[in-house]
Amino acid sequence: MSNNNHDNHNSNAFGNGFLLGAILGGVGVFLFGTKKGKRLLKTLTEEGIEGISDLEDFLLEDEVKPSQVIRSKVKETIPQVESAIEKITTTSLSKVSGLAQTAAKAASNAADVAETAAKVTENFEKKTKRFFRGVPKRRIN
Repeated sequence: MSNNNHDNHNSNAFGNGFLLGAILGGVGVFLFGTKKGKRLLKTLTEEGIEGISDLEDFLLEDEVKPSQVIRSKVKETIPQVESAIEKITTTSLSKVSGLAQTAAKAASNAADVAETAAKVTENFEKKTKRFFRGVPKRRIN
């Protein structure tokens, strides 16, 4: 029983030590590994505790608000969207123009075909009248 309590105490101590080491390591990396951390460390060493009152302003001076990020991304994206819209509009207008020309040609061809069909029908009627000229008509009662 006594041995079991001793094992729990050792594992607790190990976990606490590991957690404390991770936190201190993170703080060390921040203070010595980043520009912002180096500036903070310099401020604290030069001004001491009086510099801590301005700590919040110091840490937030480089922070960019999400709305500012969104605005800047929108401003960057607007010219790209406008050029894409212009390109699509130009392409669409040229395609519509091409389709209108094709439709006009098709209408002209259809009119030519209708005229040719009318002539053929007229010629056929003339020829059939001559062909059956001497044959009497039958009447169906």
